[in-house]
Amino acid sequence: MKKWLEKLGFRKMDEMERLIALKAQRNTLFYMVVFLLIWSLGNSLRTLRDQVPLDNTPSLLLTTAVLVLIGSQLYYQRKALSGSEEERELMGGFWRVFLPALVLAVLILTVGTWLVLG
Repeated sequence: MKKWLEKLGFRKMDEMERLIALKAQRNTLFYMVVFLLIWSLGNSLRTLRDQVPLDNTPSLLLTTAVLVLIGSQLYYQRKALSGSEEERELMGGFWRVFLPALVLAVLILTVGTWLVLG
């Protein structure tokens, strides 16, 4: 299988290629988040203005993309730091950031739902 993939042009990236790929992925994620955020806000404003049903597709995509990003970062950080002092610091910092962010998200969703339905 390895030789077959090499014939197709797949090979292990060196450090520079890996850095370029990571920067390209970061830019793509940033573009996707901004695009979905604008789409979500546009749908919300159209719903308020024209009294049409709300399309939750962009909000669902945005939320799941961010959750996958955060979850995968935490998984790989914990995997890399397992058993060390840095892991305990990482998880302590996670809860200091996650809980206020969760409270803020619930508050925003509550106010948004009240505005749309009210």
